[in-house]
Amino acid sequence: MPQFFAAMGLAMALWIALSGHFTSLFLTLGALSAAASAWLWRRTRSDARPRGRFRAFHRLPAYLLWFARELILANFKVARIILTPSLPIAPKLISTPARQKSDAARAFFANCITLTPGTVTVETKEGRFLVHALCDETGSRESLANMGDRIAALERGEP
Repeated sequence: MPQFFAAMGLAMALWIALSGHFTSLFLTLGALSAAASAWLWRRTRSDARPRGRFRAFHRLPAYLLWFARELILANFKVARIILTPSLPIAPKLISTPARQKSDAARAFFANCITLTPGTVTVETKEGRFLVHALCDETGSRESLANMGDRIAALERGEP
C-alpha cells in the first residue's frame, strides 16, 4: 500500500509541475487522475508476470549506435525520395520474422521498425510482423531481418 501512495504522490507532483494551474478544480482533477493512474499501475503490477527480459543491457549502447547510424541513413534516403521530382515511391508490405523470445524484445523490434523513416509496423502476428515500406530503398527483407537478428542477439546476451 505504501507504493500506491508513493505512485499517487509522484503522479500528483508531475500533474502540478506540468499544468502550472493551482485552482481547486485543477487540483481536484489532478488528484483524481493521479489516484486512477496509481490504481492502474498497482493493478497491472500485481497481474503482470515476467515474460523475459533483455539479458545484456551493457550491450544496448552498441546497438543504439548502430541504430542511430541506420536512422541517419534512412532519413537521407527518404529526403532524396521526397526531393526527386518524379517521387519514386512504390509502397509495399513486407512480412518479416520476429525471432525474439520475449514480448519486450518483440515490442522493441516493432518500435525500432516504426522509428525508422519510411517503414511502419502495421500488424503483429505470432512470430511475424507486417511492415509497410515506402519503397525498396527504405525497407527490404534483408535490412529488417538484420535489425531483428541484432535485437534477438541482444536479448540472448550475445555480441
